[in-house]
Amino acid sequence: MRHYTRTLHGILIASAGIVLLAGCWDADFTTYDDQVHIGENQQVERQFSLFEIFKPAPGSTYFPVTILSYKLDSVLFPSGTKAWAPGVRFMSFVYHAAAALILWRVLLLLGLTELQALFVAIVFAVHPLACETVCWVSERKNALAAVFGFWALWAWLRAETHTAWWRGCAAAALYALALMSKPSALGLLPVFFFLSVFGGARGLSPSSPQNLKLMSVWKQGKQWLDLVERMLPLAALSVGAAALNLSRYAKIPPPGGTLFTAILTDFEILTRYLFNLGIPVALSAVYRVDAVRSVSDPRVILYGLTLLLLAGITVNIASNRRRVIFGWLWFLGALGPSLNLISLPHLMQDRYVYLSTPGFFIVLVEAVDGIYSRASFRGPAETPATGKRRSMVLLGCAYVAVLAALAGARGMVWRDNQTIFSDAVAKQPGAAFAHFGLGSAYAQKWNDLSFVPNTPRQEIESYHRRWMSEWRAGLACADIGRYSRSFWEMTEAVSADCLARGDFDRPEHFGVEHYWAQMAYPPSELADDPGRRSVALANLALRRMEQGQAHISYGMAAEAVRIFSQDYTRFVRARISVNLAAIVNKAGIEIEARRLIAEARGDLLSIEEKSGAYTAAQTMLRDPVFAPNPALSGKGN
Repeated sequence: MRHYTRTLHGILIASAGIVLLAGCWDADFTTYDDQVHIGENQQVERQFSLFEIFKPAPGSTYFPVTILSYKLDSVLFPSGTKAWAPGVRFMSFVYHAAAALILWRVLLLLGLTELQALFVAIVFAVHPLACETVCWVSERKNALAAVFGFWALWAWLRAETHTAWWRGCAAAALYALALMSKPSALGLLPVFFFLSVFGGARGLSPSSPQNLKLMSVWKQGKQWLDLVERMLPLAALSVGAAALNLSRYAKIPPPGGTLFTAILTDFEILTRYLFNLGIPVALSAVYRVDAVRSVSDPRVILYGLTLLLLAGITVNIASNRRRVIFGWLWFLGALGPSLNLISLPHLMQDRYVYLSTPGFFIVLVEAVDGIYSRASFRGPAETPATGKRRSMVLLGCAYVAVLAALAGARGMVWRDNQTIFSDAVAKQPGAAFAHFGLGSAYAQKWNDLSFVPNTPRQEIESYHRRWMSEWRAGLACADIGRYSRSFWEMTEAVSADCLARGDFDRPEHFGVEHYWAQMAYPPSELADDPGRRSVALANLALRRMEQGQAHISYGMAAEAVRIFSQDYTRFVRARISVNLAAIVNKAGIEIEARRLIAEARGDLLSIEEKSGAYTAAQTMLRDPVFAPNPALSGKGN
């Protein structure tokens, strides 16, 4: 009978997650990273040897196992056919379902009851937070990291009762595959460590003496050496994975500027993750998180106390306190690589919490079990045990049903870029990247319609206006400094659009000068782009010259050349120098005027013939002010 029950449980767990795909199973790939990972990835499209796939590429994330899985997809569902995108997405679901099944077996080995293990595994399978992993094919790597990572945990636990040396080797090999699926599998290393510190499954079981000290393993030399011996291969693999992948991260300052402020900011992020896990009604592809810059920020007390209270209450009421503490450590440890000790552009994402989800729900089931053990839920004809079991099953089924409904709705969001980022803008209007993503979706639509015959011009232009409107909104967001590529792309496009329409700054309206200034003096957190910055400053300099601010315009032009000397900035400085020379000559400062003319001549002569500014430079050189003995009384250019 038990065999049939477990078979039924396995079928439920494997099939439950299909609700994630209900709203997007037939959708095409999004343009949000999918083309980079699959559509335009030469390692997927062309024939490559295993050596080439597993060879690390400088500056890029190392996930060869995920690349191999995409190559398998290209065999099963040939690219260019209608089954290509739906097939790839379905395979992501298969890996997610496999991860849920393996997790279920891990939970049983950890000593959870049949119902507790079933509940946690099904919640992992149907939780709306998993939509980002399953529906967005670029995040296939998340599901694969869970498959191999949870499988490694299973092998690790099995090695406790079956001491064959190969089980430990199998755990290390599976962990290596998890790391080669996605580097964030590093977060499972603390789970292995704390599992060993607690004495493994035996130490977490209800029969374990509750007065056993958590760190008792350190008091016995042999156990200490055994732990080091078991952890050493995993630690070595983790160091190697970190070395391969850390170099790809841009040097973004931590939120708030220091490691300490990053930790303070993480208090809010952790609290929001816990809320999204328990009540996932406001999930978004992008989140706005304002950095905490000092301990005096009231959010430090608010979120810090919230976390302490949650941890304290759940440990106090739990039926198995050791397992609750382990659950919290699983949650925090698996999140570690995606918290801001290593600063990331996106401070918070649904996919970051994927591997941490089991830890939170281990805490939840133990806390609920503790509440039920202190209360009576029996009916007139029921024993206390029967009443407890029945009420817990009903409560669990109701919660899973709600999660499944929310997951079905969440999956619909992942149909294309426009639905993804429209939802994100609606939920997180202060998030710069949400506006960037939605603006990019409108830009793609505008571009596509431009090539469709007989499309009304008004419809095409409406998408262009929406595109520019979203990018303007993104540039006004306080967190724009975390997104270097998006910032430079948006400022360049918006300023060009303003210039084309003659849209200059007004008291009540930002125009082209505002966006030039934003490019010339960008947020300090951004990766610098001196080429674009110098061009923007040169454009501002020309504008100041037109407004009659000659000395200010010259200073800006000189600064533009200093930042990045290129043909355009030198041409602009030459124009402004000639203009200023005429002004200072009228003021009787002829020596300065001649210096400015000589500088302008040098700038113009340095412009290469292949440059777009060459013709204009040659025309300027024919101006009488550049004659051997010029009369410097004329008007400036």
